[in-house]
Amino acid sequence: MLFKKNYPELDLLRAIAIVLVMLFHFQQTTFNLTGSPYFSKFLDRGYHGVDLFFVLSGFLIGGQLIESLRAGRFSFKEFYIKRFFRIAPAYYMAIMVSVLYYSVWTNMFVLRDDHFLKEFFIHIFYLQDYIPVLTQAGLYWSLAVEEQFYILIPGLIFIFHGRREGRLFGFLLLFILAGFSMKVFIYDLLLDPSKEWSLYFYRPLHMRFDSLLLGVFSALAFITYRDKLRQSAIAYKVALYSVTAVCLGLTLFYGSFGHGYFNSVWQFILSGIGFSTLVLATATFSKPEMPLQWLFKPVARFSYAMYLYHMMIKVIFINFLARYFTVDNTLAINYLIVFAVYFAVVFLLCGVHYLLIENPFLNFRKRLLSRMQY
Repeated sequence: MLFKKNYPELDLLRAIAIVLVMLFHFQQTTFNLTGSPYFSKFLDRGYHGVDLFFVLSGFLIGGQLIESLRAGRFSFKEFYIKRFFRIAPAYYMAIMVSVLYYSVWTNMFVLRDDHFLKEFFIHIFYLQDYIPVLTQAGLYWSLAVEEQFYILIPGLIFIFHGRREGRLFGFLLLFILAGFSMKVFIYDLLLDPSKEWSLYFYRPLHMRFDSLLLGVFSALAFITYRDKLRQSAIAYKVALYSVTAVCLGLTLFYGSFGHGYFNSVWQFILSGIGFSTLVLATATFSKPEMPLQWLFKPVARFSYAMYLYHMMIKVIFINFLARYFTVDNTLAINYLIVFAVYFAVVFLLCGVHYLLIENPFLNFRKRLLSRMQY
């Protein structure tokens, strides 16, 4: 089973994704790098780390679904149990921590606040990609996109997966094109700079599901054509990495966070294609061992917890820094030093979270699924 194997290069990509997201959020409110415009522009593109997460998620989970269908072992019940115990315990714990955090930070019991109660239930039911929230600066919108997607995609793959290989390829291409067409239609419909761009174009499931589907498409190509790709390794490497370079180059050069035709219509489909070809090439030509695995593998393992908590930790860290240190926030070197310390703090705290929360529930899931097979 291809998706039972470990791919160190995919761990590296996951680690890069969380670093990009953290770089973006850390720079947003703490530094004004006027002396390093190119470095600042790179940091501003860190939100594409979310696109990489989407593609990786679609590739890994979509691949597992397709393989289980082909092996005749597909189970909706098993899939949703796996998904629940991977995501929900840590997520709901993070929401509880957020309640305590804001209660202490604002010196009030926030559950008495009707506005906060509303946001609390929005998060509980994964609706924050459609309903604006302030808690955690709306950070968890991408988790809502993924969970809504994984409610739908198992049934769709089950319906469209057939004996003919091209059937599922055709379905995925059709829906990816539908996602792109929807961007064009909604842009023409909502061409109004007064509209909040992130709410209409950046966060909703119907504007972002194509990135996840591109990951699933890459998984299907990997399962179906892996051996053929490896037989002509040089030619396919050049082709796949060229597509990656062109698509991501266009995205990084022309894209930005805000209104505009390219930003709203082309930016995320190009980043999705670029990352999906990168993931496909990375998995296809993967090797069992990779230099510096000891460095990035733990970051990949803790990346979910780091995603959940890095914003809360950032606020505390920045306030501590402002109280006890004076830092020139216009210099890139200062940014890198401060970010390195911040990243280390997040990594260590989230490592503890993984050991105390995530890992026990993952072990419980494993035992539960093992009992279900008897």
